[in-house]
Amino acid sequence: MRYLVVSDIHANLEAFEAVLAASAPEGCDRVLLLGDLVGYGADPNAVVERVRAMPDVVVIRGNHDKVAAGVESVEGFNHMARLAIAWAASVLTQENRHYLAPLAVGPHALERLEEHL
Repeated sequence: MRYLVVSDIHANLEAFEAVLAASAPEGCDRVLLLGDLVGYGADPNAVVERVRAMPDVVVIRGNHDKVAAGVESVEGFNHMARLAIAWAASVLTQENRHYLAPLAVGPHALERLEEHL
């Protein structure tokens, strides 16, 4: 089984699509997304919606995903990260916020990954 492992998309839809397109010839069976679907980029909703539409994907919630979904505070984020995630949280649809909030984290994320390996 072949896996595509992607991390830190940070709402950059164009880069994410480029990675998916570049990996297509490799014939990956599953995609593992290791957090931070949202963050600095301009397309948080489009990225989350793209991920939600993908078959055979395992997603782990990153720290930016937690803050954008309202699960965690911005404490520990630098000034620029705070500004970026505040904007991302303000434009995320309720549906996408609800998708991000319960994503696997910590030991549960490892269990979820192991189920798919």
